[in-house]
Amino acid sequence: MSKRGNDLVRRYLWMASLTAICHNPAVRPLYARVVAKNPKNKGIAVGHAMRKLLHLVFAVWKTGKPFDPNHYPWEKPTHVAVATTTTSVTHMSQEQAASLKPVVPAQKEVIAAHAPSIPHEPKEQANLSIDFAHVKRQLSMQRVLDQLGLTAKLRGSGPQRKGACPIHRGDQRGRTFSVNLDEQVFYCHHAACGRKGDVIDLWASVNGMSLREAAIDLVHTFSLEPRPMTTEKRHG
Repeated sequence: MSKRGNDLVRRYLWMASLTAICHNPAVRPLYARVVAKNPKNKGIAVGHAMRKLLHLVFAVWKTGKPFDPNHYPWEKPTHVAVATTTTSVTHMSQEQAASLKPVVPAQKEVIAAHAPSIPHEPKEQANLSIDFAHVKRQLSMQRVLDQLGLTAKLRGSGPQRKGACPIHRGDQRGRTFSVNLDEQVFYCHHAACGRKGDVIDLWASVNGMSLREAAIDLVHTFSLEPRPMTTEKRHG
């Protein structure tokens, strides 16, 4: 998880934690409690979520049993550390409870972090910081064309490909749409369309999104980093 760690593994763990914050019953309340303590530094809470996921993965691997979302009352704060140690699934839940204690103060306001106050995906997306240039550096035009199902519809053997515009032509006729795979740009020569730009512009135009919505959707679709994973930005 530090800068000395593997960038790819850290990226996957970061994206997995964003999903777990919305859907995982063990990670979701932990994130809410840490955010309650650090409302201006939500990156700290994401870091705790990443660490929690690692603990859960280790517990599943060690016990050889699947994760049970109903095995432990995750929504309730832990007030005492678990002292007993076994090799059963009970030991797994005890380790998880003990791991929550350093970041969960035994105060009344923690109990107020119930399900309705836990952020869901739309709110997370609204607060997600996106570096457009960083997103584009991770994603080629070829991958976007493949995902949109446009590669087979374009003609050309070199970096320049042409075909029907996927933005304004629903009948798949014409050759006004041009893509340069080396320069990572597209352009429609039709006077009524004239759309052009990079991978984010293409994704936004084809899917009817704003540029920010398209960038966030690309991050989730291709498991990209929303911004450079530096220590300052992650905790700032």
